[in-house]
Amino acid sequence: MLLFEKLDLKLEDAVISRFVVRYGETDQMAFAYYGRYFEWFEVARVDWLKDKGVTYKEMEENNVFLPVVEAKSKYISPNRYDDEIIIFTWAKSVTKRKIEFLHIVKNSRTKLITTEAEICLIPVDKLGKPTRFNEKYFNLFQS
Repeated sequence: MLLFEKLDLKLEDAVISRFVVRYGETDQMAFAYYGRYFEWFEVARVDWLKDKGVTYKEMEENNVFLPVVEAKSKYISPNRYDDEIIIFTWAKSVTKRKIEFLHIVKNSRTKLITTEAEICLIPVDKLGKPTRFNEKYFNLFQS
């Protein structure tokens, strides 16, 4: 059982991002290179923020930066060159001091869920000092 199923999350409640695996994103086996997933997850998190009504640029202008402090992924089956992938993104947990995301990757061609990832970010200021989400961001992220 996949983590999103254990957490009783619904695909229709996720923010959706779509990508096509480019040739340069594959390895010698013609699989999407595992490191590329984390770049796609970053774009998906930015899409999630936009869906909540805030941009990452706006957050930076308000002295809130979100470094990744923990990342875990499970690769279930490969995605290949020219496959369209759909990334479903949820905020799994939000506190004043961190936000944990869950990403699920589904292959449009095979209809299989190919990857799942959990990524934890913390708010820091421009000097890298840990801080807290202000009320605006905290409330937005919980909605």
